[in-house]
Amino acid sequence: MRRSWWAGVGVALAVAGLAGCGEPPPPRNCGVVVDTTRYARYEIAKEMLQQRVVPFARGCTWAAFAAITGSSESTSCRRPSLHLVATEQENPNGNPRVAEEIREGRIGEVAEHALWLLEECEDRGRNSDVIGGLRVIAGNLGAAPDRGAPSEIIVFSDLMNNVGELRLQRGDYASPAAREAKVRSLREKNLLPVLRGRPKITVYGFNLLSEKDPDLVPQLEQMWLAIFAASGAGEVNLL
Repeated sequence: MRRSWWAGVGVALAVAGLAGCGEPPPPRNCGVVVDTTRYARYEIAKEMLQQRVVPFARGCTWAAFAAITGSSESTSCRRPSLHLVATEQENPNGNPRVAEEIREGRIGEVAEHALWLLEECEDRGRNSDVIGGLRVIAGNLGAAPDRGAPSEIIVFSDLMNNVGELRLQRGDYASPAAREAKVRSLREKNLLPVLRGRPKITVYGFNLLSEKDPDLVPQLEQMWLAIFAASGAGEVNLL
């Protein structure tokens, strides 16, 4: 199933590359975070990733990856970062067609890495360390070759963190005071991600919580917005 989907994407990428050998986008460092835990069991999770990851990658010139597992910072489920623009060594004559072919291939690799994390990561576990995965991607983006470039993060997850200090299924975060106390606790224990440059963050899958925990959704939305703001995020969309 995976192979047939990827073959179709490969054809689409090839057609796009032949259709116009345009200039690469302005420098942009991108982070791709994939939840391998409960989120991966939603029937729509794979389709959501397939629809969103390639369009996202088209706006990137460098991409890093992180997996959300039961222990995201120590997991063996890792993918190497990717330069999405051809180097001078790869394209010494500056041929636009060669540059576009290399870029389209790398965009395809972004999709492959994301799907590998969703389907083949074996370090799933019962728990979901979302905030650890966000710390991983923050660290990876901080190590980007061009750290002065703008950054953007896409997250495929329902954001149901239930590990350590942030056990969202147990707490009551309906009041601003409760949310402020939780953010303060996370900050004091150095658990907040450090997001530099106010990256835009888009989460796909958050609203899937309404299928299982509808009463939690409004307060968890406000809780995550508070966490992202305290971590240094710019625009945040929870979809």
